[in-house]
Amino acid sequence: MARKMPGGSKKREFLGSYLPYLLNRAASEMLRGVDQKFQQRGLTVSKWRILAVLSDRGVCGFGELAELTSIEPATLSRFVGSLAKEGLIRRRRSRTDARAVRIALTEAGETVFIDTLPWAADVENKLAQGLSGSDVDSLKRMLDAIYNNARNTPFADIGSSAVFSARAEHQQA
Repeated sequence: MARKMPGGSKKREFLGSYLPYLLNRAASEMLRGVDQKFQQRGLTVSKWRILAVLSDRGVCGFGELAELTSIEPATLSRFVGSLAKEGLIRRRRSRTDARAVRIALTEAGETVFIDTLPWAADVENKLAQGLSGSDVDSLKRMLDAIYNNARNTPFADIGSSAVFSARAEHQQA
């Protein structure tokens, strides 16, 4: 994307080609309509992710569930309490470590999750319109790589020289 500068030269727009912004914009747009659909089932996107992980994994510890759902522990604790109160999951203390909690779906939780799968597949299909199956597979691999890069990058340690380099490249484009 570019805009005309005085004198007719073109300057590349930074935000429109900035990967973190593009990812956030796509996720925000996708979640806008999805939230309403989940609310009709008494869920949120985050609670659904908890059900999905537990359906895939069977039983999880709290830390593992926080990592796999990308939900902050304090928020996850509230969601787990709510889902347990609704009878969709169960929490049990570990027999070997009284501090550890094991979390699993109940039969009702599995039913609720399974009932969402046709709709979830439809959402994914609509989001992937115009992309081939191999494009979708590549996109999923790329998003996984970006996630791992973000997870393993100490952003606070990134120096200001990178900022100046990016600004110079932006102004030259």
